[in-house]
Amino acid sequence: MQFSKSALFYFLASAGVAAGDTTNSNLKDAVGDGGVNKMSFSLTYTNNDGSICSPCLLCEGSALPNVFDPKSASLCVSCTGNDSCNEAIITNSFHKAWGMTYTSFVSHEGDASLDPDEISILASDDYDEGSDSGTWNKLATSSAALLFQQRNMPQHILFDNSVMYRHYRIVFRCKDNSNIMKIGHVGIVQSYTKTYAVQIFENITKSGVLDFVTTNPFGPAMVGFCYNQNGNVNGHQARKALSNHDDSNDCLMSCYNYVMSSNLEGEHVSGCQYDRHIKKCFVYNKNSFVATSGSGDTRGTCWVTGNQ
Repeated sequence: MQFSKSALFYFLASAGVAAGDTTNSNLKDAVGDGGVNKMSFSLTYTNNDGSICSPCLLCEGSALPNVFDPKSASLCVSCTGNDSCNEAIITNSFHKAWGMTYTSFVSHEGDASLDPDEISILASDDYDEGSDSGTWNKLATSSAALLFQQRNMPQHILFDNSVMYRHYRIVFRCKDNSNIMKIGHVGIVQSYTKTYAVQIFENITKSGVLDFVTTNPFGPAMVGFCYNQNGNVNGHQARKALSNHDDSNDCLMSCYNYVMSSNLEGEHVSGCQYDRHIKKCFVYNKNSFVATSGSGDTRGTCWVTGNQ
């Protein structure tokens, strides 16, 4: 699969970059090759112990490329007759490395009973396709129940990552006692092209821009509980408890979903906080306490918005 950023100039124009603001040579340098890249992909299956298992079968009418095409039917995997096969792994290898910080997923068209139980994103820069060997680093994990609270529309898994990788894996874990799993749309191609568009915009304008795809209001993770500008962490009356999570990325997703799906009239969302000691997630949503930084305490993680 090969793709390029033909939509870059639409984005740049819509962002208000005037032609006279940048010389032609500088513009050419900033755009480079236009984001041309190639991606190969494959589907494998693993047993409960992580070993490769004999291939499951794709349901009638399913094909692996469907998972990248939002106009195609969902990918359906059937492992009937092989109860130990519990993970379907889609490996995506790019010709050029890039730094993924999110990707989108759309649920399949049916009900949640055939959803994966869990979705993980892994990355590697030494993976060898021929021997199927390499070191994989886990970037994020999310339960499908959390991710697909809203069905049939793009939902994002967000995570902190500053490393450029050539290989990414999306791991779909089956629900217990389930031999059939349906996988909707995976937006890894869109994630690449839109990330590249933001990079070019920043190269041209020499200024940062909020990712125009996810509209994620939260900045990078900071160590500690959320401080306000006075160095105070006592904001208990100015926050809302969301849910319990085993992972900080799931907390960030809960905060993101809260901002994206809630009626925020009268609220002032300034931060998201994960307390790993009690595995609790909070969003700071009142003017009386505006989150600005992390306290440095390793028991907590804080993300702040630009809404200061």
